[in-house]
Amino acid sequence: MTRTAVIRWALGVTALALAAATVFAAVDTVSRDRQLQQAAATIGAAYEIATVRDDVARMIDHIGAAGPAAGEVAMAMSASLRGALGALIADESRRGRLEPGEIESLARVARGFDQRLSAFDAAASEGRTEAETPRFIASLTADAAVLSDIAATVRMRERAAAGALDAGLQTASLRTIQMAGAAVGLAALIGLSLAIRSAPPTAIIAENASLNRRLADAQLARARFVAMMSHELRTPMNGVLGLLSLMKDAASPEEIRRLIDQAERAGRQLTAMLGDMLDAEGAGGRREEQEAAEAATAPSTFRVDAIAESLDELFGPVAKQYGVAFRTSVKGTPPTEATGDGRRFQRALTHLCTHVVEKAGVKDVEVEISHDGDKLQAALSFEHPAGAEEAKGLAEIANAPAAETEGLGGRGLGPLLAKGLLEKMGGRLEVSTLDSGRVLILASTPSQPVEDVRPRVRVIAQTRSLGALGAAAASAAGVDVLATDKAPTPDVLLVEAGGVEEERAVAEARMQWPDAIVVALGRPDRPELFDVMVQPPLDPARVARIVAQAWAKAEQSRALPAQRAFAIRKTSVG
Repeated sequence: MTRTAVIRWALGVTALALAAATVFAAVDTVSRDRQLQQAAATIGAAYEIATVRDDVARMIDHIGAAGPAAGEVAMAMSASLRGALGALIADESRRGRLEPGEIESLARVARGFDQRLSAFDAAASEGRTEAETPRFIASLTADAAVLSDIAATVRMRERAAAGALDAGLQTASLRTIQMAGAAVGLAALIGLSLAIRSAPPTAIIAENASLNRRLADAQLARARFVAMMSHELRTPMNGVLGLLSLMKDAASPEEIRRLIDQAERAGRQLTAMLGDMLDAEGAGGRREEQEAAEAATAPSTFRVDAIAESLDELFGPVAKQYGVAFRTSVKGTPPTEATGDGRRFQRALTHLCTHVVEKAGVKDVEVEISHDGDKLQAALSFEHPAGAEEAKGLAEIANAPAAETEGLGGRGLGPLLAKGLLEKMGGRLEVSTLDSGRVLILASTPSQPVEDVRPRVRVIAQTRSLGALGAAAASAAGVDVLATDKAPTPDVLLVEAGGVEEERAVAEARMQWPDAIVVALGRPDRPELFDVMVQPPLDPARVARIVAQAWAKAEQSRALPAQRAFAIRKTSVG
């Protein structure tokens, strides 16, 4: 047997072994995925129960503070609580995440709540509100305690399931790596066997040289990728750590909650960057596809002021740790929303701010965001003892052609990454020195404003409480609430129904705003005067939902895009 034949025989046996290992890993991965899906389906019930318990606690607070109006408050809030309890029981009965005894306990809470609410309503109608309120609050407190006990029991069970889920994920990841390695090894052995069978030695040598060059290119690309991602991930992580440090000195629960919210947003930004990293890793050796994906823009709608808020939340704590003053602002009155690659633009600003805030000697950093109609711009300025020299180094990066930036990473990786991102979006990076000696960095990218088409709502009510309820409901629906006679023409009118002033109020509203939808708040004496009716109880969430539904239907019935013409007529909701 020749040497070549022996090599072929050995390669064949090895290939068969790798194929068997690949099949085994694939079967094991499928089985493990099914187990993970079953474990994941059991998690989440404790959060739903705790949410209903929090609703009960809020109802207790509102009733306790309402005084003589406790009965009205109880009836106003009961609908949403009933709905939440009913939906929880129905959903958990269907999904099977709770034990039968736990479902029955929830059902007893719902039945007891209905009975006690009826008794409390009857007492309120008889003028015994003050006497019955303590008893009703005590019963609600007992319901909240039952819900807390159920949530605690379920949470312990879910933690055990989560532990099993985490262990399963680690095992599944290991199996996936094994399967991928086996597949790569199998492909390599098959290719090598074919090369030995057909290629002359000179061709093999040339192929090896080509593979070595491609390997060197891949290693260089990976090194660049690791450097970039380490730079990107460090910034939001520093923001989280800075916020946690500030949280230790927080003086009030409200301050703690605000810092937690900021830390959560920084964590979400970190998660988004990890997603980008995984996408880039998914491209693997397909360098052309990876470069095309990096060059492609991702236009989306974003809030202009949110960019300034995000930078302030992310770098405020970090700058405080470095002893650097950091502030952000929005210049002029930019559009509320704009279209463009806002996410990548914010990443570019993150690189620039990281470079500036962490640079020794920097102080008094200011970022000003502006939008001039077709361009989104950020002006980052700061003081530095060697401002002219610093501006010169940054200008070399900003003005260097894309093909000549290879050796400029030592002057600042952050500005170099920001320049690359901006150029891929069609934007640019500029550096100059102000008369005051401050260094100015201008980052810009194409962007277009988004027309604000939110509905405008006006509340017409005789009583202050109903007017406040209507305004709160409209705000919850995500619309503009008009407060003065000089405000723009409203799209929706929330009119108090009933009483001697009903007909006159509707007639005047129709005459002044003939194209607006007229919604009755309460039970009208003449329903035919209104387009939509909201029957009692008038809780804000219900009114907000109906306003949003009416606006959505009206949007669908527009005859022309530029007209605000509506065709909602004689519709009773609730």
